[in-house]
Amino acid sequence: MPTGPWTSGDGETVEVAGEVFDPEAGRAVPCVTVRMPFWRSEHLSSVLEKWTRIGEVLGDDSESERALAQALAAAARSARTLRDARNAG
Repeated sequence: MPTGPWTSGDGETVEVAGEVFDPEAGRAVPCVTVRMPFWRSEHLSSVLEKWTRIGEVLGDDSESERALAQALAAAARSARTLRDARNAG
């Protein structure tokens, strides 16, 4: 079974690496790891937030997607700050 990494044209790398606890399964499951530049995380966060709003209009409970969008946005802000600090020094 291939575990990657797979890459996109915009700098993302996706691979199956390690495990993460899955609360629905109640145990550890294989983990999909995505690495991306901060600007892609900002964009993905925005798209996911819009998707969440659409889901709410259609009556879907999208809280886990909203939480992921917020986490992506927070990580993007942190990475942008690190980049800016490196460029300033």
